[in-house]
Amino acid sequence: MHVLDPLTAADERALAAVLDEHFDVEAVHWQRLGGELDINYRATLADGGARFVRLSPTPLDEATFAWQNAVLEQLEERPLPVATPVLQRAADGSVAKPFVARDGRALRARVTSWVAGTSVAELGGTDAAYRRSLGALAAEVPRSLHSLAERHDGQNLHHWMADRAGDSIRSTWDAVIDPARRALLEEVLRRFDVIEPKLSTLPRAVVHQDLHDFNLLAERRQDGAVSIMGIVDFNDAVATVRIAELAVAAAYAALRQGDAFAAFADVVSGYVAHCSLTAEEIEVLYPLAVARLAVNASTWTHRGREGNRAYAEARMAATWPALEQLLRVAPAEAAARFAAEPLPER
Repeated sequence: MHVLDPLTAADERALAAVLDEHFDVEAVHWQRLGGELDINYRATLADGGARFVRLSPTPLDEATFAWQNAVLEQLEERPLPVATPVLQRAADGSVAKPFVARDGRALRARVTSWVAGTSVAELGGTDAAYRRSLGALAAEVPRSLHSLAERHDGQNLHHWMADRAGDSIRSTWDAVIDPARRALLEEVLRRFDVIEPKLSTLPRAVVHQDLHDFNLLAERRQDGAVSIMGIVDFNDAVATVRIAELAVAAAYAALRQGDAFAAFADVVSGYVAHCSLTAEEIEVLYPLAVARLAVNASTWTHRGREGNRAYAEARMAATWPALEQLLRVAPAEAAARFAAEPLPER
C-alpha cells in the first residue's frame, strides 16, 4: 500500500459524510487530482458548485501544517489581484478533520474554495503580455505575505526551495542516465555552485516558491491572449531569498515557448516594473532559476522510476527542452539584459 493510492468508492462516500457533517459541504461527485504529497480532489456539490479537498497523510509536522494554514489566512487579509484558495473552516472553527480510509490510512481533511481556470500547462504557449503580468504577480505575492516573515521559524523548509537546488539535484540525478541530459545537469551545477555562496546575503521574503505552470490558472480569450485568473497550492510557501519568487516564475514561463530566454526575460520585465532588483539579485537570478528548473527535471526523473510514473512524466515533459535552450545563454549575458530593464514606476 502506498499512502497516495486511490481511495475506494466506499471511502469517497465516507469522506462525503465527513464533509457534510463538519463543513456543511454536500459532495455528489469526486474527481481525483494530481498531487506530490497529498490526496487531492475536486468535489462537485449538489448545488453545482465545487470545493478543493486536500487529504494529508498523518502524522503531520504540526508547525508546518499551522504555517500552511496561516499563509492562506494571510491571503484573505491581504488579497492578491487574482483568486487564491480560501480555507473553509468546520462548524467548530477547526481547519481540518481526521479521516481514516478503509485500508487504515490516517488522513487529515482540509477544504478550500475551488479556484476556477485552466492550468497554464494545459493551455500551452503564452504571449508576452501574459508573461509580463506573471512577473508583476511574482512581485506582488511577497508583499501580500510580508507580515508572515516574523512568524517564520524554519517551518516548511523543503526540497523545492530554489536556494537548495544544488543539493536537490545531487540527491536525485542518479536516475538521469541519458548522457546528454546528464551533461545538462552538470553544467547547471557548475553555474549554480558559482552563485550559491552569495545567496545568504540577498534580501529575504515569504514567497509562494512554486509559481509554475500547474499552479497558475488562466483562461485563453477569443483573441488568443492568456489571462491569469488564480494561483493555487501555497503549501510550499516559505521564507527564503526574495529573488526565488521571480526565479521560479520566469523559469517555468520558458516552458513550451519558441524562444525560452525571451519568454524568461518577459517575466523579468514585468517584475522589475513593480519591484527593483539589487545588483546582487540580478547576478544570481538566471543561474538560480535554471537550477531550480533542473530540480524539476532531475527529481521527476528520479520519482518516476520509483512509481507514480504518469504524474512524473507530466510534470517534466516540457522541462528538458527548455533547460537545453536556457543553457545556451551565459549568466553574464542574461544579467546584462536584466540590468538594462527600466526602474519601476513610482
